[in-house]
Amino acid sequence: MSNAPSPEIVKLVNRILSKCVLGVTSWRGTRCWVWSACTCNKGYGEIKVNGVARRAHRVLWELVTGRKIRDGYTLDHGCLNTRCIRPEHLEEVTRSQNTARGNKTRHKPKETIRW
Repeated sequence: MSNAPSPEIVKLVNRILSKCVLGVTSWRGTRCWVWSACTCNKGYGEIKVNGVARRAHRVLWELVTGRKIRDGYTLDHGCLNTRCIRPEHLEEVTRSQNTARGNKTRHKPKETIRW
């Protein structure tokens, strides 16, 4: 019995990672994976999965952890960079926790991607 991901999962992960660049922002010793494709009006990366637009950081987090984000929870960017999709920079928290954290700090401006 193999624990290898399906070819569809591998293809989706590769597609997501191909749309990232290594950022200059660092958190806990690791640099952000900055989304370089389309974003929503709030600055989060968006990707279509099976024809449905989804937040890229949520999709990758679910693929890496192997589970959906729990009802009533959201993902908090520890690095404060809304364009970051690096799973190690994300923490599943309640919406009230995320709001309280947001009131204490402001998200950093989106990193500018220079080609």
